Amino acid sequence: MKFKSKLWLLPLSTALVTPLAVVACSKDGVKTPESPTPGSTPGSGDSTQNSKGINVDVFTNPNDVRNIDIVKSEYVTQRVLRNGINSTFQAREFDNDVSNTYGSWNGASKDQTAGLLIRKSTVGKAEIERKADASGAVTFSVKRPSMWKYKLELASKVVLTTKDGQKVEFDKDDALLTEKPTNGSYKLAVYQGFSEDDRSINSKKFFDTLKDSTKLQIEVKKGVKWVNSNGEQTKYEVVPQDFYISWMRTQFLGAAVRKEAGKNLSGVTTEELDKAASSILSSGSTYFGEESRYPNEYLYGLYRTDSTKFSQEDQLIQDNMVTFHKLETEETGDFAALLENLTTSQDFVAAPSQYIAEKTGENLPELTSFNTSVKTDDLKAKLKQIPAEHILSKSGVYWYGINDKNNLYAGAFYYKGYDKDTQEESWVQNKYFVDQDWVNSPTSIKQYVLRYKNQGDEPQFKATLWDDYKKGRISSLPYTFITDDQRTTVEKSPLKYGLEYSQSLNKSQISSTQGFDLLPAVTNLPANFNPENAEEVKNIKDTISYNDTFSNLVYGKSVDEMIKSQFKGDDVYNLLSGNAVIFRSLISAAINFDHVASFVSEGKSKMYIAGFAPDANIGGSDQISSNVKSLRDDYDNVNSIAYLNADYTKSDYTSPDDYAFKAETAGSNLDKLKSPQFEKVKAEVKKFLDANNVGANDKVTWQLTYRYINWNPQKMEAIYAELPNLIKELDPRLDLKTKIYSQAEVGQFYNQHLYGRSPQKIGGWGYDVNSLGSGIDGFASLYDFAIPSLLLGQDLPSDASDAAKDNQTKFKTAFPALFKLSQEFNNWIKEQLAKNAFTLSVGLEQLRKLTLAELDEISHRLSAFKYDETQNKLVANDSPKPTDVDLTTLTSRFFTSYTTTLTNAQNIDLAKELILYTGVTPGRSKLISREGFSPTLTNPYYVYPFVGGEQTWYSDTKVFQEGKN
Repeated sequence: MKFKSKLWLLPLSTALVTPLAVVACSKDGVKTPESPTPGSTPGSGDSTQNSKGINVDVFTNPNDVRNIDIVKSEYVTQRVLRNGINSTFQAREFDNDVSNTYGSWNGASKDQTAGLLIRKSTVGKAEIERKADASGAVTFSVKRPSMWKYKLELASKVVLTTKDGQKVEFDKDDALLTEKPTNGSYKLAVYQGFSEDDRSINSKKFFDTLKDSTKLQIEVKKGVKWVNSNGEQTKYEVVPQDFYISWMRTQFLGAAVRKEAGKNLSGVTTEELDKAASSILSSGSTYFGEESRYPNEYLYGLYRTDSTKFSQEDQLIQDNMVTFHKLETEETGDFAALLENLTTSQDFVAAPSQYIAEKTGENLPELTSFNTSVKTDDLKAKLKQIPAEHILSKSGVYWYGINDKNNLYAGAFYYKGYDKDTQEESWVQNKYFVDQDWVNSPTSIKQYVLRYKNQGDEPQFKATLWDDYKKGRISSLPYTFITDDQRTTVEKSPLKYGLEYSQSLNKSQISSTQGFDLLPAVTNLPANFNPENAEEVKNIKDTISYNDTFSNLVYGKSVDEMIKSQFKGDDVYNLLSGNAVIFRSLISAAINFDHVASFVSEGKSKMYIAGFAPDANIGGSDQISSNVKSLRDDYDNVNSIAYLNADYTKSDYTSPDDYAFKAETAGSNLDKLKSPQFEKVKAEVKKFLDANNVGANDKVTWQLTYRYINWNPQKMEAIYAELPNLIKELDPRLDLKTKIYSQAEVGQFYNQHLYGRSPQKIGGWGYDVNSLGSGIDGFASLYDFAIPSLLLGQDLPSDASDAAKDNQTKFKTAFPALFKLSQEFNNWIKEQLAKNAFTLSVGLEQLRKLTLAELDEISHRLSAFKYDETQNKLVANDSPKPTDVDLTTLTSRFFTSYTTTLTNAQNIDLAKELILYTGVTPGRSKLISREGFSPTLTNPYYVYPFVGGEQTWYSDTKVFQEGKN
């Protein structure tokens, strides 16, 4: 699924966040705490074990705080989590409203304010034993894992209706750790817990009943009140309608959806409302624009759940419960997958429906503009033109969430605000939160504080944080933030400084957040842009981060032609299958990614260029029997690198070990950055440039911009400084520029990386299902692989150019698995159309008729368009059919099903071809822990469960006050 959060869409500052994965560390060869007492598990504190399982929740501090060198500060005694960010605070609209967001949780502070029906709660501190033998070789073993379970939060019970009409209720959420260790150790640091109580939503009966159900209903707890931005209880209750309004707020992110909802308004139009609302937002905001929309509805089709009923209040709210129905064409819904989505995504976060409904017309609260030159009067006047009973009014789409002061909260924390005197932003415990046991617990977190320190000088910022950490002023510190001397001090006395380890475990996130744009159409052009007006074209050209020589070489078109994006047919096919593929592969193969990984992580990490979640199931036809069940299991093979020669033939693969050896034995930093096959690549680059008539004095210029606005890890700055020298040594005609943007340049970064003005794109992706197929779907979304996946395998017409035919022949030879995938994708669509499973507003046979710009349009919103044969162009689909689907629906369904027809080995071959096709750019996500565990520093007075890459909830974090004062 796509992410909405700015953590993915904006370059980020260097921020300390609470660890997503923290496990206990002990001295080499020594268990800590002391040997367990009879009846307990190793290091389990107050955990108890019985025949049904282990209660891993912690009631006493599992950390030894008797001899620590971390001061027990006032933040511990006041139960405050505190961290720092090297940036200047900048307020933005919707910063602390989660009710119109979507996608997976990703660690944003505002996530902690979310009002959830059911949550994934993780308890118990995972404990790891670290040992080093006489040779220095280190091994880790998990002695005690954390445990996650489904927790009824705002929900009081779940009611399932089975296909025989029986209603089954589940109103408990207890669970125990049932996983058994092997030879005293566990494979993972976190496991799902289960219950033997048949009324629990963590019981076997619950999961068995899910498989046999046609309807899932969730009852909302009664009497829970919303609180305001001062933490004061209001009169407004949490009710089922809050989740309907939440869904509608998310739907209304799309301009077309707002327009359809408001088509019968009198006195004002949604276009006028959009303009008035956007005028008061911060600079560069995409809210209320044409590009913003909700892209993840296709997921519910995967879950065999009828999402068309979500927008009908009488269908989503039935029997006074939030209700989910199976698709009419299916016997049952996949409600286990639906439940997973409900607890790991932001689609159904409560919105205060009673409050929003009351604040209409003359009752609108005071709004504050982020644009000092625009007042809110025009917007408020237009809002008063919307009838109170209208859904655009009832959902508060044009005002609720814009200003934090008008927000209400039903989650564990509420947003207190930013204090300019202390430069701190804070989120405070909601004392009226539904879980009063947590509120009243002596170990619960009372407040989370984020301190802004715009020091500019990154080393000085980190030195300040190190001092803050030792004095107990911050609760955690990334290990990469401390110097070599500080590491030596820490590693000599790990317990004194809170040195812990996190298990590298990623089952659900694409480990690639920046890569080459496979469909580089220049979009987001000004209204009424005239491609024939030289001045208008020049204005856009000034924002492009590559030159004509690059454009002609890689894309086969000039920059002007890319801006106009009017070419189609063979020209598009050649762009997708020709020089761009060779260029990406040669540039990628020149870089030593193992040196990058090791250098920026102080030797703790190795290269991981595969991009897919390393610990997700591959999900092939032999998943159960295969010895290779995840990409991590076949690390060397998956991360070997090949390239295309100038004649399009594929080189042999070079292993990660070869990359590591080259980096270890090279002399200078520049030589370390060279791949093992650098000289061979260099020879092919010369042939490639010569064959394409790049003159001796020509410069192939393009820019690689760092993904974030601060160097994190810090040593990535040195890598980016050296990359231009590396590329120049490949061939002096190659001219790579590297850059990092400031906060003030965020708008430019957006333009370049979201709208085709850079050769790279950015984004984030969470897996929809636990298989490689969902990872491939992520590449379709992030890097625009969807259109290539359709076009590359289509039969070319008899009058196709010789260049296109030649490229297809060469592509088929170099990428047999990708070519087959494309053919099968086209065949699958034809079969589904024949079964009337869905309809397409633009047919497969019409794709070659579309320009590059039009292909970009349908890659995001296929059902919003149709092809007009008389005008020979893409036009708005004014009369969409209910069965029309978007391309995202097609890719998700096909890729997740197609990979199940292949063996795991065949899927790995497919993954390797896709990486070769897309290329690899250096960045902080292209690495993986060498030992499977990564060091971090955590204040020993705080205890975090290990969440294994999932969301860290502060309501699961504990703070203990016994010990050193």
